[in-house]
Amino acid sequence: MSDTHEIDLENFLSGEVSLQNNETMGVPSLTRPHIMIMLHGIRTYADWMDEFISEGLLSGIIIPIPVSYGNISTAKFLFGNIDISTYRSVFKQIKDIVNDHPNHDISVFCHSFGSKIFSEISDLLDYQFRYIIFAGSVALPYHSEITAKCSEKIRFRNDISSHRSIIINDCSYVDIWPRIASLIRGNRYSSAGSHGFHANRAMDRKFLYTHSQYMSKDHFHEYLVPLISNKECFYPIGGTSISSIIQMFKFFYNKLFQRLRRSKPARSSISI
Repeated sequence: MSDTHEIDLENFLSGEVSLQNNETMGVPSLTRPHIMIMLHGIRTYADWMDEFISEGLLSGIIIPIPVSYGNISTAKFLFGNIDISTYRSVFKQIKDIVNDHPNHDISVFCHSFGSKIFSEISDLLDYQFRYIIFAGSVALPYHSEITAKCSEKIRFRNDISSHRSIIINDCSYVDIWPRIASLIRGNRYSSAGSHGFHANRAMDRKFLYTHSQYMSKDHFHEYLVPLISNKECFYPIGGTSISSIIQMFKFFYNKLFQRLRRSKPARSSISI
């Protein structure tokens, strides 16, 4: 633990420690931390989870807990079938987390294919999560409607009569992967991570992010911590930032450069 957070982790998780240090970080003091289940996407070992765990512990507010289903290839994701054991494994891991923390608020953060898995099993979990957050989602709209009902109701400041369960869907026009998935397997995947759900039970927050930028330290502190600590759901101003624009240009430049390199004619290596 950090020098500024002298907390016994066992007591911290059991909710017996008052986190007075939070006040120095500009967030309210809590009697128990908020559990955030993290579910990753395909083709990844989800190294970002380690950073979320570290940042969550330092914030004194969130205890991120990872859920993993292993590494799924792009080919299998787009053209193959996902084994039912993948869904069963995620279901069991989440059920165990819920049962292990009966006195905590629990939210879920799902990236990419993780949102698809969670949307398929959410109603079977028989639990009301505090917040359900999708990022770069490929979940189908009708599954999102069912999943939203598994979150606690949220009252919106700008509409006092509105008090309903929703999914917070972080999406980006720059994120091409949900769009590609929906074009190839439209019966299985949607482009909600690119365009949004545009549904009654979804709050679409539109960023200018590439597919992996949702798992950055900045996104964690700017958009997840305020939501969980102060119930403040911030929208990106104009849906963009200087760093996002730079990342976008880097992404497309690298893709273009890779394509040009592949199309370059091979040179002869014969010596004369």
